[in-house]
Amino acid sequence: MTQLIAHASTLVLVIGILAFIVSVIIQVIKGVALFKNVPTDLVVVILSIVLTVLTYFAYISYVSMAFLWYTLFAAIILGFIVALVAMQGWTKVVSIGKSFIKTDVKDILSTDEAATTTTKEVDQ
Repeated sequence: MTQLIAHASTLVLVIGILAFIVSVIIQVIKGVALFKNVPTDLVVVILSIVLTVLTYFAYISYVSMAFLWYTLFAAIILGFIVALVAMQGWTKVVSIGKSFIKTDVKDILSTDEAATTTTKEVDQ
């Protein structure tokens, strides 16, 4: 469980950094004549996917990991999440996540406390 939390926090950090880089690049190229006729959201999505895939290839090269097709697919999906964060911020991503996750953190903590209490009672 600890390893899962560590990987999740690293993933959130990478998404945040990539979204920041995408936002900065979009602000710089927004005024370029080449991109004036293209919708900004389309440029954000394409740039997010390209940067995420390039980051994925840099990572697997750095850690000497074998290329697997489904991890590339995951990187492309992650690119859409980066685009969503870059366009609408973390608030939108959190609200989407909350709509899928029905349990509250307090419910999980109270379940853990109840299990700990039950274990203590059994030990006595």
